[in-house]
Amino acid sequence: MLDGVIFIALGHHLVADQFNETQRIKMSIHLTHTGFYAGRRFCESIDDGRNVHGSYAPLNNAVFREQCCNDCLKVWADSYDDGEIFPSWVSAIRNEG
Repeated sequence: MLDGVIFIALGHHLVADQFNETQRIKMSIHLTHTGFYAGRRFCESIDDGRNVHGSYAPLNNAVFREQCCNDCLKVWADSYDDGEIFPSWVSAIRNEG
């Protein structure tokens, strides 16, 4: 009986985590292109959320980055050439995937 309660509690916790992650993604700040493709998101999603031009975004601010779409950040991190000097957060994102 106790195992069932733990399972139900864990299952509920997982559902809550998935909901929170879904809400976080839905309300993410998306990075967008500038110039001819201005406003087009790096991740190409069409969900709700805010848009910020990638080149003007305060990406060195960790609090801001936590609110950003992970796919957009990955595109930004991958845009650096291997020989370039880039911030440590870019290295972390590149090493994740």
